[in-house]
Amino acid sequence: MFSNILYFIVVILIYNLSLSREGPSYSYTVPALAALWGLYALWCRREFRYLMMRWGLRGHSGAAEGYQRAVGRLSILAVVLFGCAVFFFHLKAVFFHLPGLSGLSSIQGILAVMFFLLHLCTMWYFAYPAYLEVFGLEIERKSYVVSQLRMNVPILFPWVAVSVVYDLIGIIYPSGASALTERLEGSIVFFAVFILVLMAFLPKLIKSWWGCKPFEESDKKRLLEEFLKEKGFRYRALLRWPLLEGKTLTAGIMGIIARYRYILVTDGLFDSLSLEELKAVLAHEMGHARYRHLLLYLVFFVGYAVMSYGMFDIFLYLASGIPFLSEIVASDPDSAGELASLIISLPMLAVMVVYFRYVMGFFMRN
Repeated sequence: MFSNILYFIVVILIYNLSLSREGPSYSYTVPALAALWGLYALWCRREFRYLMMRWGLRGHSGAAEGYQRAVGRLSILAVVLFGCAVFFFHLKAVFFHLPGLSGLSSIQGILAVMFFLLHLCTMWYFAYPAYLEVFGLEIERKSYVVSQLRMNVPILFPWVAVSVVYDLIGIIYPSGASALTERLEGSIVFFAVFILVLMAFLPKLIKSWWGCKPFEESDKKRLLEEFLKEKGFRYRALLRWPLLEGKTLTAGIMGIIARYRYILVTDGLFDSLSLEELKAVLAHEMGHARYRHLLLYLVFFVGYAVMSYGMFDIFLYLASGIPFLSEIVASDPDSAGELASLIISLPMLAVMVVYFRYVMGFFMRN
């Protein structure tokens, strides 16, 4: 899940760093984007066929790891192809010049992320036979793809909400939108406060999006609720988590305030573990809430937002000192902006991956 969050952050950053505004040549751009997707689909098909030939026997000790590594490689490839679509095939310009969308950056961004999601859905489609073979779960292909999509889309909810609110401010009060972007403190305060509010109230929307329902009344459920009450833990509900039709073995918690805090447990985990084992799982989830891990994640995201402002200026200054770039700008000013955004994007993406994968990842694991 954390890897998927990182992929979406990279995709959004790539899209936002692109400066492409030139009117695209649709006779060239659309076939190029379709070809890019087609090549990705063929590679996904090849990758999972090879995986099944190599780890064909169900229960093989290396099959699950091989499957996860294949999904990771193909997800990274999808991010790379998205970057190619943005910087070389002017994906941003395609959406910018659609009728009625030039002033709605949120809708443009959503369409761009949908292009990335198309690649992920393609990967999950071809991953389905390997998933069945490796993990031995009985689930239809459509349900598998839809479950993966429903699981990952909520990652985008905060970004979509921030983008839509910013567009609305720009429409209703244009000078207010300018103040938010032109002043660092305005941007940071807006981002931090809005994300904090979302983290407080968004779990109610996410649990409905995932289709989470209360468990049926049983002795096991009653004893678990009594255990939570004994520990003085405040929460809204203990819910069934229908992830991959509830057949996976996992649990989670979401919500920073008790009124909108939900503990999620899949049917597979609920049925397969004993009462004492489930208590240990719930104790682990309670620890996330009591140690304010979600608020810590907010601090990291706001910290990166602050850091990115300074990095952009630093990398732009360093890029301006490279002789061959100065020559390109002098000879072809029209393409200078796009080239500069591409060059600045590479080190910013590298810093972002290190920051979230290793710095934030270290605190998430400890």
